Amino acid sequence: MTISRPTSTSFLLASDHSVSDAYSMAMVPYEIRELYTAAMHGGAPRLAPVHSYLDHAESERERLSDLTDAHPAVGHWRELIAATTINCRIFRYHSVRRKEP
Repeated sequence: MTISRPTSTSFLLASDHSVSDAYSMAMVPYEIRELYTAAMHGGAPRLAPVHSYLDHAESERERLSDLTDAHPAVGHWRELIAATTINCRIFRYHSVRRKEP
């Protein structure tokens, strides 16, 4: 959303955490400034290359292919969730069996 005034314009951007991560949101002010500067003064904005989320998801699957119930990260999260005082069904541990490829 933009709010225009005679001498300035404000830009408001909001997004849910399910569609953007903190790193991406931290880049937004820089990228907007680069795009604005390029539009006002000509030339190309200096932006980082864009990659596919599908490529990221594939690399995450490969990187975490050894993730099992015995993995230290799983134990850490299980302990953290068990230590909370909130009894929410979504946080209850359920064993999920992965299908073999």
